[in-house]
Amino acid sequence: MDALAEQGVALSCAYVANPLCMPARASLFTGLTPRDHGVRTNGIPLDPSLPTLPGALRDAGYRTHAVGKLHLHTYDLPNGTDVAAEIDSAGDADVVAPEEFPEAQSLWNGGRHRALPEPYYGLETADFTGGHVSWIFGEYRQWLEGEHPDVAARLREDHPDNDPRPAPQTFD
Repeated sequence: MDALAEQGVALSCAYVANPLCMPARASLFTGLTPRDHGVRTNGIPLDPSLPTLPGALRDAGYRTHAVGKLHLHTYDLPNGTDVAAEIDSAGDADVVAPEEFPEAQSLWNGGRHRALPEPYYGLETADFTGGHVSWIFGEYRQWLEGEHPDVAARLREDHPDNDPRPAPQTFD
């Protein structure tokens, strides 16, 4: 680490626009403060019409791709709806259209989503993962269930091999 710091830039102090996940990520993507991009707390999706750094890089000829957690959109559906069976893909006025919630956990877990739409907030492509530890979802979870189902099964909190620790979502 010392060699890396000697060859690069070492910052003695760093600041974040907001200590919460979604507003901080929205600020990194847009260069705007939460007041200006509107994501003031978790659960408020970033407005897809706002310009983003990945979008500017893509427009300049770079290939933009994300791997992992983005959390630029809410993981929950409105009004406490979290059962994919209740979602109408036709987008009737009385229900939620799945494409309006690209990072919704219940839609991924229910098989309604297999990938994020492209482009996504300026990203040409993404390998999406949402959530943490035992409630991870998205493309990584899909891959893990297909390639290593025994390992994927261990992600369940109630798996007999898991010894829960005092901190939430941590196991031995």
